[in-house]
This record gives sequence, C-alpha cells and structure tokens, in this order.
Amino acid sequence: MSALLRVEDLRVHFPILKGAIFQRRVAVLKAVDGVSFALQAGETLGLVGESGCGKSTLGRGIIRLYQPVSGQITIDGEDVVAMSADELKHKRAGFQMIFQDPYASLNPRMTVFDIIAEPLYTAWGRRDRNVVKRNVLELMDSVSLARKFIRRYPHEFSGGQRQRIAIARALALKPKLIICDEPVSALDVSIQSQILNLLIELQREFNLSYLFISHDLSAVKHISQNIAVMYLGKIVELASCEELFRAPQHPYTQALLSAVPYPDPRQERQRRRILLRDDLPDPTCPPRGCRFNTRCHKVVDKCYRDEPLFKDVGGKHFSACHLS
Repeated sequence: MSALLRVEDLRVHFPILKGAIFQRRVAVLKAVDGVSFALQAGETLGLVGESGCGKSTLGRGIIRLYQPVSGQITIDGEDVVAMSADELKHKRAGFQMIFQDPYASLNPRMTVFDIIAEPLYTAWGRRDRNVVKRNVLELMDSVSLARKFIRRYPHEFSGGQRQRIAIARALALKPKLIICDEPVSALDVSIQSQILNLLIELQREFNLSYLFISHDLSAVKHISQNIAVMYLGKIVELASCEELFRAPQHPYTQALLSAVPYPDPRQERQRRRILLRDDLPDPTCPPRGCRFNTRCHKVVDKCYRDEPLFKDVGGKHFSACHLS
C-alpha cells in the first residue's frame, strides 16, 4: 500500500543575519534537520514535542509555506518540492492546513460566507454565486455550524465556532491531506473534545489524512493511529499509538509520557515523574552526538560521541537511542 504522504530527509533551515545595512549570515537555525516518515490514506499521524522542537515548521514545510533546503516530499505520488509556483498553486487543493489560533487565521473584515467561499473562488473563478453559496452552506452543515451565521464576522463567534469556520474553509476544495497545527490548544477543554470528535467524523466521511501537530499527548492519543515524537529538529521515536504508550523506548518520550496526568488520584500520587533538566538547546548549535544528551536521565558516554541511528526496535517501532 503506497503512502499518501511520504517525507524523506526533509530539512528546513533559516539563516541568522546580522547587520543593519550590509547583512551577513552568522549562523543557521536548523528547525527541521533530516526528518523522514510516511502517512497512509485515511490515517492520522500525531506529531508531538515541546515548543520550539520544529513541529509547526515541519508542517508548514510539507505544504511549502516554508521552502525546504533539501529532502523530498511526495503527496499522492507527486513531488511537492520539485513543483514550480504555478504547479503548486493548482495542486494546493489536495493539501490544506488548519492553524492554531482560529481568530488570527480568519480575516476579521470578511463574513463567514466570504471566508469559506474564498478558496472556491480562487480555484473555480467567478462562478454562479448561487452554486458557491450552496457549497458554503453544505460545508457549514458538515462542521455543525448553523446556516443563520453565514453573514456574521469572526469576532461574533466563540473560539470553538471560529475553529469550525477554519475547518470548513480547509475542507472547501475537498483535500486528501490536512495539516492540523495544534488546532485545539487555544480552546477550552470541553470544546477541545468537540473539535477532536468533529475531526474524526470528517475523516471517516471524506477519507481524510491528518498530520496532527500538538504538545498534548492526551489529544494525540484520542485522534491518532501512529505517533511521531520530535526533538530539536529530528524525529526520535515513531510507533503505533498503542505501542508508544505501552512501551516508550526513547528517554525523551518517557519523560513526556510521565507528565500526562492520570484520572485516578492514587495512581497519580504513586507514579514516578521524569523531570527534564535544563532548557531546550540552541538549534543553531545542537549538541554533538545525541541531541538529547544534555537533558537525558539515562545518558552514557556513547551519547556524547555518536549520533544514534533511527532504527526499527521491533514491530515497526522506531527509535533513535543507543539504549533502545
């Protein structure tokens, strides 16, 4: 079975410039530094990690909102990196994005109708307004948004309703792949579950594939079939959701899972937490050897010398750790 999305050795770097008039490059920020994975049609891959690890940059690099410096991105059999600007414009219907802040991602001067209709006009040209309106109303029904709101503006909605508008806009051109960049992190807990359940229902209805980016492992567990853990520009562990929660191999994954709260107060009090020391290292100058060696609770001498290989440790469970 061929993957809908395949990413191979993707790198997204940003130059650090110095000088007010004559700028020169003094360093390179390696936000994404050699990432590979595959996503099957109709499935969800959860991407987790701390803030600053490169998750959002990876998502934006995949749909070329950021330009990769190297690597290959194949969506539905087509190489996205090799596409020209005109080719990419025509292919963008097949892959869309839902952003973290629904208020910032919606134009405050446009009504709900204009926001959802904008991609339709971009793709179709100026078609019959009645045809466009019918499509917009159907999209509002799909995300459980009342049709009477069609002439309202974003500031008149709650955060959850605004995110439903953003989801409807992403669905307008019937994409196969949607990059969900922390779509529930700005919402109340009760609203988060509604949006997650909506995304699951839409996935079943339209056979969508999601790259679901989040720092919340509980949300990722609820929606994902597979989970990739990212640290300082690299994926350090990749496994099925069940396997990752049952037997995490990488010390960083173990630390993240230890921070997930338990609903049972007695288990919560008895379990052992793994506290990460220090802050995330500077991505312009990552540590030699294993990038996690400055914070790892299991570090050995080899971790300071050699970079661990990203290898299969059994049952399609991949980890980049000398101790796996």
